[in-house]
Amino acid sequence: MAGILLILNILSLAMFVMTQRDDIRKPPTILYPRIPEQRVYQVNQRVVLNCSASGIPEPTYEWRWNNRPIITDKMKMNFDPFKGVLVIPQITLSEEGIFICYATTRFPGPGQQQAVAVSAELEVRVARIEDFQGTSKTFHALEGDYLKIPCDDKPLTYGHTTFKWYIIRNQENHEITKNARIFIDQKGTLHFAYVLKSDENLGSNSYRCGLSNTLGSVIKLGSLKWLSVRKLIPIPERKPFLSSITSGPSLTVLRNGVAKLECIFGGYTASQTLSETVPKITWFVNNFNHVVEGDRYAISDMGRTLTISNITEHDEKAYFCRGTNALGSFDGKIMLNVTSPPIFVHPLKAATVIEGQNAELKCVTRSAFGENPPETPLWYRNGKLIDSGYDPNKYQFNSNRTILTIKQAIKSMDIACYQCSVTNSIGRVFDDSCLNVILPITVLVQPSLEQNIQKGDMVNLTVVAATDPLLSLTYQWLFQGRVYEMEDAPPYVSYDFVNKLAFINTSALTDEEYSSIRGTYRRKIFHEHETVFIDVIVNLDDFVPEPSPVALGGTDYWIIGLVIGILVILMMIILIFIICRQKTLEGTYQVDKKETAAGLDPEKELLNSGFHELSRAEDSSDYTDSTEKKPLGSIEFGDLAVGEDDESFSEYGEETTRFNEDGSFIGIYSPDVSNDQKPSPAYLIEESNV
Repeated sequence: MAGILLILNILSLAMFVMTQRDDIRKPPTILYPRIPEQRVYQVNQRVVLNCSASGIPEPTYEWRWNNRPIITDKMKMNFDPFKGVLVIPQITLSEEGIFICYATTRFPGPGQQQAVAVSAELEVRVARIEDFQGTSKTFHALEGDYLKIPCDDKPLTYGHTTFKWYIIRNQENHEITKNARIFIDQKGTLHFAYVLKSDENLGSNSYRCGLSNTLGSVIKLGSLKWLSVRKLIPIPERKPFLSSITSGPSLTVLRNGVAKLECIFGGYTASQTLSETVPKITWFVNNFNHVVEGDRYAISDMGRTLTISNITEHDEKAYFCRGTNALGSFDGKIMLNVTSPPIFVHPLKAATVIEGQNAELKCVTRSAFGENPPETPLWYRNGKLIDSGYDPNKYQFNSNRTILTIKQAIKSMDIACYQCSVTNSIGRVFDDSCLNVILPITVLVQPSLEQNIQKGDMVNLTVVAATDPLLSLTYQWLFQGRVYEMEDAPPYVSYDFVNKLAFINTSALTDEEYSSIRGTYRRKIFHEHETVFIDVIVNLDDFVPEPSPVALGGTDYWIIGLVIGILVILMMIILIFIICRQKTLEGTYQVDKKETAAGLDPEKELLNSGFHELSRAEDSSDYTDSTEKKPLGSIEFGDLAVGEDDESFSEYGEETTRFNEDGSFIGIYSPDVSNDQKPSPAYLIEESNV
């Protein structure tokens, strides 16, 4: 009967899996383009933009141009909704703009649920240089003077452009070559470290600034500039001076970009070698530490330009340029300021949650160090702004709207893609990610969780589970501290890895084998998002373990040792205390304490009694020649008990003597009794004979 029920359960499992197989849902993920790009093309060039995304079912694609839908039969562009490819056959200025791809995955079932992922922006431009706007001008200088001739205001350009300067002579353009004396900075200004009479161009001869665009094969020229130079003999020498810093006192660059710091020095020393006539330029950073070329640093243009690549916020510091010649040196300073659009601290990440759980999406950004924080993020669901029209009980934000929580996600409703957009004073950043909701692991077949068996019974350990069809389950056994994976199973378990059937036939086991199967069989069922445990306890009703002589072997002897050690330490402490207490009592006389408490001074009385003189045998003539011990008389104790206020003997002849409680002699109370009246104490006679 149990076998029939198990087969029915497995059949129901198969039907469940079949019904769920077509409901595999995975929202789209943009694979390309993931980061913003600018693309520049020649006019009339064919443009192809690709968009790709993953998802189940396969996503379809839509391109938008300048935030407008593209109508292929009315525009000079088209796209394939299934391949994601957009084509502009011949681009002109009319087709320039911002292109964004939307990938949509539509899920089966009622409600037409869908998830829409949004790509990064692609900026498409036609390579060109627009016209200069400037006026003609004449410049005057003395030989040896520093001089700069600015280019006209740079026009709008797309594509890589380069500044050039030309000398116009006889209606021919002759490009000026940069050297140690002549330099063109990144803004297009022409610099002379010192001018010579030969630099003069007047009348039909002139200077003109130009911009070239290699991609567009275009060169645009600015307005005419003339130069008048007055000759000096000799040309005066000059020590270095900072004539120009291209950026001014500070240069602002974008994080992860490239910084070009330029210092132009004037100055002149006479020499036949051109490079020795101009100041030599060196670079320093912070506390005048030399900048060494290599890694991210490059020095070019006769030392005038320091290029730093892959700029980080730690590069924001002071840089120094020093011009030196035989007459002296001069230092210039440039502060490098590193800025950035919002920087992601926690970008949006794809999330997968079990149905019924809350989903949390984070969009946390910051500005560059020392700059104002970014504005509050804007959130979108499937490309549409999450505003007051959305259920606030379903979609909840934290106080600064950097965390979005979707409450109790449901697979049929909440699979979607979310976007966040954050802006600061420098620019804007955008991110896209999707939320997937999956069904939980469901245990379809499991045995009794506690089985009390006897030998000959069948132990059922079959556990079968199902989960969301997007995922595959992994099964493991855990028994007596060991993990069994794949087709492996605990001892004596017959295991069908495909159907997950698991049994122990106890009738085929020896007594020793039978006794070893008792315990807890843990079945671990899991995938990357969830784990479930099923514990089956097997008890043997007919097995009585024999008393083991080594049962005490499991005793924790370290605990017993610890207790004994503590007892020994306590006994030692008590013994030391008793010894110390006894020593303290031995050094204190109880009679002294009582006399002192009664207002007497036993030390003074002892001193006055002359007791200290008794040890001098020569002062007692009676003891000198005595060979006969005189009778001590009868010593009788008085009526007072030892330890009372009068703790003395009065029966030593008629002398009054005092003893301590321990019987030690203190002295004679009456100093008026002479040696002639009373016999000397026997112990003094003995002492004198020593």
